Amino acid sequence: MPDRALGEHLSGQTTYQAQIGFDKKNQFFVSLQSELQGLALHLPKPLNKTAEQSLPFRLQWQALNKKQHQLTAQIDERLKLRLIENPQKTPFFSRGSLAWRQPLRDLPLQGMTVDLRHKELDLEAWQALMRQFNQSESDESNTIFPDLVRLRLKADKGQLWGAQLNQLTYTLQQPKAQHWRADISSEQVAGTIHWREDQQGRIQGEVQAALQRLHWQRQPSQTENSETTAELSAVAGAEEPKATLPESFTLRLPDVRLSIDDLRIDTWRLGRLELHGQVKEQPDVWHIPALHLTTPSGGLHATGTWRLAGAQRGLGLSVQIQSDQVGDMLNFIGVEDMLKQGAGSAQAQIQWDHFPWQTGLQQLRADVDLSVHHGRINQINSRAAKMLELLSLQSLSRLSKLDFDVRGLAQDGFPFDDIKGRLRLSNQTLSTDNLRVIGPAGTIMLEGNTNMKTELLDMSAVVVPNVDMSGAAIAAGIALNPVVGIGAFLTQLLFKAPLAKAMTVQYQVTGPWDKLQTEEVKLSPQEPSEPQAFN
Repeated sequence: MPDRALGEHLSGQTTYQAQIGFDKKNQFFVSLQSELQGLALHLPKPLNKTAEQSLPFRLQWQALNKKQHQLTAQIDERLKLRLIENPQKTPFFSRGSLAWRQPLRDLPLQGMTVDLRHKELDLEAWQALMRQFNQSESDESNTIFPDLVRLRLKADKGQLWGAQLNQLTYTLQQPKAQHWRADISSEQVAGTIHWREDQQGRIQGEVQAALQRLHWQRQPSQTENSETTAELSAVAGAEEPKATLPESFTLRLPDVRLSIDDLRIDTWRLGRLELHGQVKEQPDVWHIPALHLTTPSGGLHATGTWRLAGAQRGLGLSVQIQSDQVGDMLNFIGVEDMLKQGAGSAQAQIQWDHFPWQTGLQQLRADVDLSVHHGRINQINSRAAKMLELLSLQSLSRLSKLDFDVRGLAQDGFPFDDIKGRLRLSNQTLSTDNLRVIGPAGTIMLEGNTNMKTELLDMSAVVVPNVDMSGAAIAAGIALNPVVGIGAFLTQLLFKAPLAKAMTVQYQVTGPWDKLQTEEVKLSPQEPSEPQAFN
């Protein structure tokens, strides 16, 4: 660390007692004692100290051999320091060791080791101090301390990136000059990270990280609506913190190759993550050529870009999801008992403006094409599922007029052959104009929207029973044809099937998610300008 940097970590003045002389071997020595009252230490915990605090401090400077001296210091039996004079004079000390509530380690051949144990530690603060210790100055003749070559922190609780890590052990070391290795072990995170830096502390090349687990639990203030988060509504995103990072924060990412065997965020279990990110011509644009999430029943594959500066900053992804057991995949993720069986896929274009500076739902936009086959929607006590459950039961109750066994058909949920359509999320509103639910009892066409913040829904639904071959033909046709809008659906398909038309009902579904209201309305087809064939 440069001499002038010492002033950033010390302030004030204190009284002391000093003894200066020669030992029995006629070697010069200095011995100093102080309570350090009046002197403040601006260092990360536990080495911080206010000017008002008193701590017994002892320091000795004595000969190690004919060419070298050593400096030893101790604070309150908890902190121990040993530094060896450099015979080459630059830096002044060539090697040393510092320990807090730990035995003083054997000195390295070159450099400085730090070993701390405390109840609570802030890893980011210690990383910042490490970078300052290793920052190279143009005039290296003024340096005093050796470069830090190994840092080990142990804590019952640690803080990193705003999250708490329990039973933490964090080790940072240089296997060779300018090559770094970080090992972290805690209940939430475990793994190893490798990278290389230049003499100015800038990362060079690719950061390689292999984690066995990352279980990220946001702090309580970040999960205000835990009930909504726990349900399917959180897939579209309950209201999130509006500002995660200060606007003045500058984010720069190096090339990264990351793998996480077990990734979990809050209540979501996301499986294995593989991520490759790289910087190309523009340093403010982070390219994502590959992002994979793998679960036992399916996976997600994405590519995209992350703009880190400018008016267009934010994360953009093209996403594909595939599963041969959608119900099992949802159960694995944490959306339990929503769906049984089912195979399907989804394609999505996602844009999260100003991420991660702002993470509110109003910054998130998405277009999703959904297709799921041969499953059963469970009747569960979930606010997000109530709309589908209500529409399903409403349609079945209509079919009961034809002596269908409504209770038998719906007692284990609502079976479907196909669920298809496009969903759009924008301005905190999730909308659709062609969501089709096709089942053995009938076909449901949905059009409308719901506000994810106010939890209000406004949707039209047309229910077509499979009362004859025409109803089955409608189901087959709508499964293949992406009809847009209920009016177009009624015009192009329904009027080709007279008997089905007689039993078709249109509903308006409105209200809060917890108390939806349904009202039967008059069918509202569009008049076609010319006849259209039904295939």
